[in-house]
Amino acid sequence: MTYTCAIWNHDCTFPGGTARPSCLTLVATTRVKANSSRAAAAKGYVRCVGRRRARLLQEVLHAPAALIRQETDWRAIAPSLMRSPDRLGDCYCFDNLVEAWYITVQPARHAPSRRSLSSRLWHSLRHPSPN
Repeated sequence: MTYTCAIWNHDCTFPGGTARPSCLTLVATTRVKANSSRAAAAKGYVRCVGRRRARLLQEVLHAPAALIRQETDWRAIAPSLMRSPDRLGDCYCFDNLVEAWYITVQPARHAPSRRSLSSRLWHSLRHPSPN
């Protein structure tokens, strides 16, 4: 099944470093194929956040290889996702003790194919509306 995932993160500071009440910021959206919403959330995290974090961990922080692999393995992330009823609604939370990521998952709506649109247009041209 195809899911649409939206990944959110806390943005808790104003420019200049002053704190403000908790505010969630949309980081990314993506479409993924998965067998469950939990797997979709994990795949969405890896695609939109995990790969960039892995590069940061490797290039800047020189983190251990096991930690870098963890950020890019959706099968390892999926079990650690907590289901969290939040102001976003029912979502998954991935808290790595440094940052918390909130992932909403919805079944994707499929856009009609180009072929079906053209066949409907052709049908409407051949059979004009009686109105």
